[in-house]
Amino acid sequence: MNFKNGFVVGIICVFLAFLLYLQSDLFINFPIADDFGAIINFNLDYLNTHTLSDKLTLLFSQNNDFKLVVLKLVDLTYLTIFDNVNLGHLRVFGYFMFLSTMFFLYKLGDFRKTNILYFLPVPLLMISFAYSEINAFAMESLSHFLVIFLALATFYFLFQTKYFVLAILCLFLGVFANGNGLLLIPLGALGLLFLKKYKHLVIWILASCVFLFLFFFNYNRGESTLNGSVLSRVAHVFPIYFGGIGGLENIKLNFVIGCIGIAATFYLFFFKKTYQTHLVLSLFILFFGGTYLLISAKRAYTHPSEILRGAYLVNSVMIFITLYVLSYSIYISKWLKNNSKKATKAIAAVLFICGIYQARNITRWYGTHRYFIETIEQQSFDMLANNANLYKEQQSHYNIPIINTNLLHTAIEKGILDPTEMLHTFLAKPISEVPEISVLKTDQLLEITNINGQQIKENPYIAISGTIQNYPVSGSHQLGICIEKNGKKDYFKIPLNKDKNAWFRFKKSSNISFNFLINKVKYLNTEIEITIFTLEKNQIISSSDSQTIYVNGTTPSPKAEETPIVFSSKSIPTDSTYRPTLLAAYTHKQISQILVNIPAELQHNPELYLGFESTEDSPSFMLKLETDSTSPSLARCVFNQKILKKKHPLDNTYLLRLVTSGTKQTQYTMKSYFFIPAEKY
Repeated sequence: MNFKNGFVVGIICVFLAFLLYLQSDLFINFPIADDFGAIINFNLDYLNTHTLSDKLTLLFSQNNDFKLVVLKLVDLTYLTIFDNVNLGHLRVFGYFMFLSTMFFLYKLGDFRKTNILYFLPVPLLMISFAYSEINAFAMESLSHFLVIFLALATFYFLFQTKYFVLAILCLFLGVFANGNGLLLIPLGALGLLFLKKYKHLVIWILASCVFLFLFFFNYNRGESTLNGSVLSRVAHVFPIYFGGIGGLENIKLNFVIGCIGIAATFYLFFFKKTYQTHLVLSLFILFFGGTYLLISAKRAYTHPSEILRGAYLVNSVMIFITLYVLSYSIYISKWLKNNSKKATKAIAAVLFICGIYQARNITRWYGTHRYFIETIEQQSFDMLANNANLYKEQQSHYNIPIINTNLLHTAIEKGILDPTEMLHTFLAKPISEVPEISVLKTDQLLEITNINGQQIKENPYIAISGTIQNYPVSGSHQLGICIEKNGKKDYFKIPLNKDKNAWFRFKKSSNISFNFLINKVKYLNTEIEITIFTLEKNQIISSSDSQTIYVNGTTPSPKAEETPIVFSSKSIPTDSTYRPTLLAAYTHKQISQILVNIPAELQHNPELYLGFESTEDSPSFMLKLETDSTSPSLARCVFNQKILKKKHPLDNTYLLRLVTSGTKQTQYTMKSYFFIPAEKY
């Protein structure tokens, strides 16, 4: 390899390393959204099954419209080897398999080692922050990314090698990697029929029949969106999907790019007859085209926020990469052989387009990446900061707002998920050396947006969230908190997730949010004053306004004689004008406490009740809320769970509602849940 090609290879490696470094913030060991059902819940169910028949039934069980068997096999393999599941590693594995398609594209495009420069557009187009949504969820990474790799691997082994058995294996894995993997069956059969490989075609069809039987056995088809409007919907959204490489902002731009892509595909297929000379790449494009047809027909999406999703956009990226590989193989490689200037002009034009693409990637689509980072951080903070794993010494269970299941608690308890590393990213660490106050900067605006955890004695942590504007991108700046009690000040360093890409976008500062936990044991039964500050070389250079809070050190006693009131939520009218919120819900040795923030408009009601609406088969019930005269917005419900056991089966999840009394009862939904674990009794 000469110097020029070695230099290009170096550029590719540095580029990949840089973007993977930026992507790494998403590769965390924590479940988000569908990860709970597809991975965490599956692992718990799998550990509770003991017969081979039950395990296979669970393995081939349905997730939404798909049977994600490959995801489950990867997950179980990791669980078997390491005795727990690291979702960060699963995310990395899915992404690595996606990037591995470059190996097949290199082989199929017949790129020469002496002209490695012409392969550069493939990685330049392949890595995009616009589809960070897939990296954010382990489930999507192990389905959307894997099916792309398996689709190309299936066609490659089927038509480019003699390893027909490997092609059948990849077909099986592809069918059970994601829903669009079913397209591999007719496309593979079409290719074998075209090549007149009838023996292989018969085996392919027989194997496909087995796979289809396994896929549709006990399959719930759900509600169909196929109706008279499907053709007009497909005509409208198909070009938008096809041009998804244009990004997430402009649906008209994607429509135009999609039309260009469709025209290019039509030209290559019917005028250059690529299906005769480049069958694998032609079928690969048809695979993505068929995927978009399925999405257009089955998903009744028309709004830009529904259409412009990373999970759909990645297919468009692969379409245009494949179109480039085909163009290189048909045109550019021949120009190179003839030493034509057309090759130089062509690669210069393509690299220029790739440069524009990456400029938008770094400057605009990186915001999408940051959005998912902040989403993961906020959700993991909400769950970890309030999770029972923190309270094992107290033998307690903390209920999590907005999370309608105890999966996280159970997964940690069973050893499936280890949140230690994630938890450390939220714990504030003491600063031994007292910082000095420097000249305070006025452009760094710090604000505490939420303080929680101080209301219940047994909760050992105070959870604090906030924002800071104009935080320096580089330098030795740190974020800290000062807690003052009776004139004595304690200083802590706040963990902070900086924007790795801000310096690359020529920003001297950025606006960031922060979430952290402070151990409150030494601050019980007293008022404390909290101040957030920025620190540089042990000097405080900016600070927020101080806030005074009272840290509760008492536990109210429940009313032993209180009896839950059975009610039906359907019989009480719902008012959505006001939204009460769940501040905290905590269980300690069978005594549960629930704190609710009452809107000012509802505080005049003489009696307020907390409704527990069953999400399963148990009856719904109400318990009276006690208001605090010193804080009318705060209402508390304290009860012994034993009183519920007498009349209601436990081990249930309840949707919380605020119910007002008076001449006309009214209920207000809270979008929060409370879990009552039966195993305590």
